[in-house]
Amino acid sequence: MPFQKCKVSFVVYGVVDAAAIVQAATVYEAVCRASAIFKHSVVEDPTWAAEFIVEIKEQPKLYRVKTEQMKKWLRRNGSSPRDLMQRRRLREMLAGSS
Repeated sequence: MPFQKCKVSFVVYGVVDAAAIVQAATVYEAVCRASAIFKHSVVEDPTWAAEFIVEIKEQPKLYRVKTEQMKKWLRRNGSSPRDLMQRRRLREMLAGSS
């Protein structure tokens, strides 16, 4: 999937708390990239939030990503070396090392 412009918001108690625009190839990558931005611009770490909303800008489409669903996906091994590297890179991004 090519990189696309995405608006990612995180929801706290049913209310959008913050949003960021990122370029990402997948919905999970968009959440990870936005989480890294939120960690530096918002007082709280957003990865505890119950849900993220990802809106693809070029092709209007909206996804809701439960935090536990994303974490479970990140813990799984990839189905290919490329997938494995992507998951590793996204885990590092969330940890703050990228």
